[in-house]
Amino acid sequence: MCRGYSAIFLILLIACAGVGNEPIPGQLAHHVVGGFRNTNSDFRRPSAWTRWSFVVRRLWTTSISPRTFDAPRVSNDGALLRAGSVNPSITWIGHSTLLVQINGVNILTDPQWSERASPVSWAGPRRLSPPGLAFEDLPRIDVVLISHDHYDHLDLNTVKRLVAARDPLFLVPLGLKACAAHRAHTLSYRGWPPAHPTVGPTNGRRNSAR
Repeated sequence: MCRGYSAIFLILLIACAGVGNEPIPGQLAHHVVGGFRNTNSDFRRPSAWTRWSFVVRRLWTTSISPRTFDAPRVSNDGALLRAGSVNPSITWIGHSTLLVQINGVNILTDPQWSERASPVSWAGPRRLSPPGLAFEDLPRIDVVLISHDHYDHLDLNTVKRLVAARDPLFLVPLGLKACAAHRAHTLSYRGWPPAHPTVGPTNGRRNSAR
């Protein structure tokens, strides 16, 4: 029980955490001490009460009255995906996890095969339905794209499984290279369109901090 209260308290602290506003000399305007900031002059950060109440409601919902979801499932042929017979193709696995197969390259986005989107295995939002594709049925994975570090998008257990089983290249945003894997390349937003249009980050505005 103490472990559960400690985790809840830590999550609440994170909900109210922020970064500094001091710019870093020689860096782009959105780079500040301790992270990044939204340079949109119209942006207003929600109050501490708004962030706390949101987290408390989510914790209460997932712990006391978790949601249920019974979606129809269509069986898939893992052998067909591994053979790459249908190319290009996109297979939705769940939430933001997609398997993209194009020109002989297999790309996985925001991989999440864990039971919970949480820093711990015994608490946090539970998966509503199993992944649309079993981890063991994955084909060769060449590249993994990570959008941001929320636990439903960057799952360290899944990352470790991918490194051990497929050893792909990870393309991650600034600040996440250490979290991703030993083969990680950082994508830095330098304006739009990106200098290398094949793979490049967009100017996303998303609260993101572990």
